[in-house]
Formats: sequence, C-alpha cells, structure tokens
Amino acid sequence: MDSQDLQKILDQHRLWIATNHEEGRKDRLEDADLRGAGLELANLRGADLENADLTPEQKEYAKSQGAIL
Repeated sequence: MDSQDLQKILDQHRLWIATNHEEGRKDRLEDADLRGAGLELANLRGADLENADLTPEQKEYAKSQGAIL
C-alpha cells in the first residue's frame, strides 16, 4: 500500500467519524503492513488494525486512539 492509498483510507475514516458513521468508511487495515507509515496524526478510533504489521510505537498510538488490534 502506498502513501496515497493510505491517505485516502484515513480521509474516509476521518469523514466516517466526523459524520457519526453517516458518510465515509471505517478503516479496514487488518493484515496491512503499516510499518513506517506516518500514523502520528491519524484518528484511528474504531479502525480495524487486527494483524496489521505495526511498530511497537504505532501499536501504542493505535491503542491510545481506540483502534481494534
């Protein structure tokens, strides 16, 4: 997955959260290799990151944001 694809997914997730699930789409990044992806500013509340390849720092951030791991 390249950075543009990831950004599109994160934008759709941000819209999903902002519209109380009326628009956009919930992140479904399970099994994705996200090591090295800049997730520091992403709103991951409710995002599905089960089995995604994450660095320990990314996992900690995702947990703090309420992502599903």
